[in-house]
Amino acid sequence: MAERIEQDATIAARGGGTKVGIVPWTTPVHVFPGHAFDIYDEDAVVVATETATATPTGAADVAAYVELFEELEKLACFGDEAVEHLERLAGEYREPAEGGSS
Repeated sequence: MAERIEQDATIAARGGGTKVGIVPWTTPVHVFPGHAFDIYDEDAVVVATETATATPTGAADVAAYVELFEELEKLACFGDEAVEHLERLAGEYREPAEGGSS
């Protein structure tokens, strides 16, 4: 997990065409996605659940996910602040578990 988080931190640090946002665990939130989703040009959304994948294309459905994403984006940190959070998380994954055997 630490390696994956470090890859995300590298991408966040580069900037460019990829924008990485992090909602820290300590941030109070008023919205929470119940599952993963990808928005495609406001024409479709791919929604991944535990048991299936759906592709809503109706304007109201897509608008609901665009609104959810916009709310999450307001809660997220980006750039150097996101990199700091990711590096801290990677470090926590690398620390030996407390009380574990040596």
